[in-house]
Amino acid sequence: DGEQIQRAGHARLAQPRNVVLSQWETGSEPGIGEALAEPFEVLGEVTARMHIHARQWKRPSWFTRHVWDFETSLGEENPHWGRWRDGMGVDAAKAKLFGRTAELICRRLAAFGKGHDRFG
Repeated sequence: DGEQIQRAGHARLAQPRNVVLSQWETGSEPGIGEALAEPFEVLGEVTARMHIHARQWKRPSWFTRHVWDFETSLGEENPHWGRWRDGMGVDAAKAKLFGRTAELICRRLAAFGKGHDRFG
């Protein structure tokens, strides 16, 4: 129907999910019977190496990076990518819905906390 936000369902999902289409990517899904074991083994190996690296890596004292928390992602004052309220297609109804969603995310992230074991 041309809307940027869609609801998509599947027989294996209990409820439909909201999805956003930014742009179409070229390509095609794998065919039935296509040999996928090897590519997924490689993907699994790379993913495992990334997890090991992330757990063992010690941040050098000189290293700095952007903080990605609620304020810098969905906050009103200084989000890295701009205010979501100023986004394409955000009318009053969507702003109200997204605003409620952002408030819920804010509360949940505050409850989750920013301890060293889960943030940074």
